[in-house]
Parts: sequence; structure tokens; C-alpha cells
Amino acid sequence: MSMNYAMPLELGGVEAALNQMYLPPEAAELKQFLDLHIILPLCQEGLLDSYSADPQYLGDSQIPQAVAIQCGGKWDFKAKLVCWGPEFVPQEGLLEVREAPQVFQIRPPAPQLSVEKFLESFWLDYADWNDWAYALSERIEAENPGQYEHYNEIDAAYAGLLQAYCVADFNSSGASFDSISKHHPRTESIIAQAQSGDARLIYTRSLSIVEGTRLTSFYEYQLQQQAGVWRIVQLNYVNDEGKWGIL
Repeated sequence: MSMNYAMPLELGGVEAALNQMYLPPEAAELKQFLDLHIILPLCQEGLLDSYSADPQYLGDSQIPQAVAIQCGGKWDFKAKLVCWGPEFVPQEGLLEVREAPQVFQIRPPAPQLSVEKFLESFWLDYADWNDWAYALSERIEAENPGQYEHYNEIDAAYAGLLQAYCVADFNSSGASFDSISKHHPRTESIIAQAQSGDARLIYTRSLSIVEGTRLTSFYEYQLQQQAGVWRIVQLNYVNDEGKWGIL
């Protein structure tokens, strides 16, 4: 088990036994990442001004079954880290390239979808586009090396994906694809949410396994509801150095 401060020192916590709790290593790492690289920057931006972490115990265990984090301010921030027990669901990772669709077809998000269903729809469409684009590029390169016309088709499909899920004036960083999709419902899950009016900040964790190595990535989705439909305003990759737009 790993010792973790319920109230992080960086947010005013004290080095005292009453502020200490012991978590499984993965849960401790996740809480530390949330505290230092998601919540602390939001506090520094003036969006949050209060913090509480409530360890929840099951039976007579000394290890929290879950930790509920809540922050207030201009945004209402909530996260629940499930450490073990009946609510704990191990996160999967994509071990290999999926069978790519022969034709990429977008499933536009329906009105009145919850944030969770909207993101699941986006993750699945993004994964289908990524796998189709990767397979097409590999096939063209094998059959006609040095030919690049197919990238026009890939870029056009990507533009359609953004049109279906993003705000009209979305500023894209450009299409990029890989052997394993960055987003997929099997690998990505919501770890925290913040709300202010019709706007949401959604934080997710994605797991991939490449050549036996476990790779964890964190993302920030800035969402806005427009005419009953959620839209992506910005998608950022988050690490211990900051965040960058990637979509």
C-alpha cells in the first residue's frame, strides 16, 4: 500500500497522521495525478477554491474502498476513485490492432445524450476512423510505395468526424493516426467531471498495452451543450508538464 495525503500538501494539507491514508499503488498514483496535475492547475486558474477528500471504508477494512473528491468555486468538481470492492472495475487495454472497418462511417451523436454516452460515441467513431486510416495507409504503402493521394480521403473523413462532434469553429491540430487508437470505449474511462452552467470539463484516463508495456494517458475534454447536443470545444492531452490540444 502507498501512503497518500487526503488533503494534498500543495493545497494546504498538513504532514500529520490524521491527514494520511493508505491506498493501493494504482489508486494512490491516480489521486496524486488528479491533485497535482488537474485540480491544482484549476485552483491556480481561479476556477476552484475549495477541496475535500472523503475516504469511504467497507466493513472493518483500514484501506478505503473509495475516495470521493469534491471541489468548489466557479466550477463544481467531483471525482470518485474506486480502489477495490464490488464497484472496482479493472481497466482494459488494447493489446493489438483491431480488425479495421472496410469503410469508415460516422454515427452522429443523438440529441439529449448524456455526457457519458456522447463520449462513448465519440471514442468508438474515433477508433473506427483511426483503424480504417491506419489500415488504408498500410495497404497503399505496401501496394504503391510513395503514393500519398489517400491522405486526402483520410483528411476528409477526419473533417467529417470533427464536424459531427465538435463546435463549428473548432481549431484542429490536424489528423494523426497510429496502430492503436488513442481513444476507444474499452480503454478510456471518465475519472472526474467539473460543471459550470452548460459547460463541462471531463477528465479521462486511457490505457494501452504496447509490446507488453502499459501506457497510461490522461485527457481533458472541454464540452459545451448546444441545442441539446454536447459538442467538443477543446480536447487536451494532460501530463505532469501541462496540457496540449491534440484533436
